[in-house]
Amino acid sequence: MEITKLMQILAADGRDAVVRGLRVENPIADARKLWDAGQKQKAIEGLKQQIEQNPVRADWWIQLGIFEMEVIRYEEALCSFRKAARLDPFDPHALGLQAGPLECLGYPKAAARAHREALKLESWRKFPDQN
Repeated sequence: MEITKLMQILAADGRDAVVRGLRVENPIADARKLWDAGQKQKAIEGLKQQIEQNPVRADWWIQLGIFEMEVIRYEEALCSFRKAARLDPFDPHALGLQAGPLECLGYPKAAARAHREALKLESWRKFPDQN
């Protein structure tokens, strides 16, 4: 009975946690622990493995892109952020985060456009009746 309740809570939350048997996994938290312990490559690879098993989680792609930016893999980060934006086109973070790698790769106009579009989307989400 307790497992059923836990699964309902996790399903209602819908973020970061997956129930596997009796163990609750949180790939982003697990990756951040490795990252904070200085095991950056292991954190990236672990998150990539989780994404291979469940590639439809935009938040996982976003976290992967953030890690890739930190280790100066701008092209990979841009791909990760774009995948997140395709999975959740109404998430302004997925769109806005593309500005960083675009700027670093030498595309300031595209970076500015991504940033502007993210701001518009954020405004639309906050005030849908005024747009």
